Amino acid sequence: MLTATAAVAGVLVFWGPEAEPEKPGSSTPGRRPVLAAEAASGFLSAFGNNDIGSSAGLTDNRAAAEPVLKALRNPAQDTRPEMVTLKAKTYPEPTPEQTELSVPFTARWLFGGGRVWEYEHALPLRKENGSWAVRWAPEVLHPKFAAGRTLSMTTTNADGELIGGDGKPVAGNDLSPQLLPAVRRALEGDLQGELSWSLVLKEPDGKVADTLAGRKGKAAVNAAITLLPQVQAAAQAAVNSQKTNPAMIVAIRSTGEILAIAQNPAADAKGLPALTGLYEPGSTFKVVTAAAVLQAGKADPGTVLPCPKEDVIKQRRVRNDDNFDLGEVPLSTAFAQSCNTTFARLAADLPTNTLPDSARQLGIGVDFDVMGITTNTGSVPTPSSGAAQVEASFGQGQVRTSPFGMALVAATVAAGGRRPNPVLVRGQKTTVEGAGSLLPGGVATQLRGLMRGVVTSGTAKALNGLGPVHGKTGTAQFGDGTQAHGWFTGFRNNIAFAVLIDGAGSSKPAVTMAAHFLKSHNA
Repeated sequence: MLTATAAVAGVLVFWGPEAEPEKPGSSTPGRRPVLAAEAASGFLSAFGNNDIGSSAGLTDNRAAAEPVLKALRNPAQDTRPEMVTLKAKTYPEPTPEQTELSVPFTARWLFGGGRVWEYEHALPLRKENGSWAVRWAPEVLHPKFAAGRTLSMTTTNADGELIGGDGKPVAGNDLSPQLLPAVRRALEGDLQGELSWSLVLKEPDGKVADTLAGRKGKAAVNAAITLLPQVQAAAQAAVNSQKTNPAMIVAIRSTGEILAIAQNPAADAKGLPALTGLYEPGSTFKVVTAAAVLQAGKADPGTVLPCPKEDVIKQRRVRNDDNFDLGEVPLSTAFAQSCNTTFARLAADLPTNTLPDSARQLGIGVDFDVMGITTNTGSVPTPSSGAAQVEASFGQGQVRTSPFGMALVAATVAAGGRRPNPVLVRGQKTTVEGAGSLLPGGVATQLRGLMRGVVTSGTAKALNGLGPVHGKTGTAQFGDGTQAHGWFTGFRNNIAFAVLIDGAGSSKPAVTMAAHFLKSHNA
């Protein structure tokens, strides 16, 4: 590593990210300059240049001076200066009879990062046998430099903290290791405070003798996030119960506050799929299809409709899960039992924009710019054929969404049709693009009834008894059709959530995980 120094008339400048190792003495032992100016400038230059031997040799007690000068110029690595400048202000001209002299000087120690210590002092000189030397005492460089004292630097950043929904600092114990760093990176500028530092002198026993310099930086403002610890902990415990397949839960209050984002280690290995992973939603998408059917006036919850075990609609063969056949039943029953054939037949002749528009009303396909996180609600392309529309009606084909997107669907229903704008950092506005129209309140009320029936008498009866839970299950085939994701989306009171287990095979494991989550918190 290259360094450079300059010493002129008692001025020394030392450059380099670290102090240069102490140099061996370069002056002849016992040799002393005749002139006072030579003694003063040589001492100041040698000390600043870390030439401890030469510096000590210009005193009247080299043996006593050398260890003290070495300790002061070469403190611990975190205290070691990057550059030292010692400059005599003037060189008084002594009279021939004069044997003592004081040379005023300025000192400037640079420690990097804007940390500077500056002061003025006077260097005492003594003449013996016609030669001048520095009259040694530890205080010759600074009046506080008593024997045995050492320099010590402490540095801190007054960074802000993430404050959770309970008003306490976020611990991170129940958070995905992918989530907290992502939030901190997004808020880095807001959370970064100014540097605070303090240069002190310590006694040999470690006690602080004096503070020499320092600066208290301006503290950053804490950022309050909406994650609610009891809900987050419940969600994390639930996903951790799945040891093999990626599992995730997102919980959102109907007013938009994101309360939990939980992933198990298998999901963490994929990043943050709870927020941005896109999956076939399967029958959870029937909430969207039901909203479209109700708004189109094609049926209401009491309308009796056929639910055969299979049907061919628009050249697409549609089967119910496990090939069940309900005969003719009300729409509410077809929804509760997740009858693919009923919903495919209802959606087959809807205008092609109906399902995409209905999805946007409930949040899927809407772009939310949420401060602190990156999200993707998914997409519902305009069907290119009748068969594509049939597949979309029960969440297959080209339809994709994320747990975040599906949690918004449930939150919109819980909010009475008012699609919430999701928020993670309080006080930060979420911008929205591609929102479309709002879901009519009357339709949201009908959807609430349909989703309650899923729990009381349908495919999620395992959740009955856990409070006023509303929801929809989903088994979503993917790949070659031999594998399936397991979904549950729903809400209890004003907390909506979505559960996804990647490759679970059916919705049953997702319902079990939802039960674990609901039993573990009372928010």
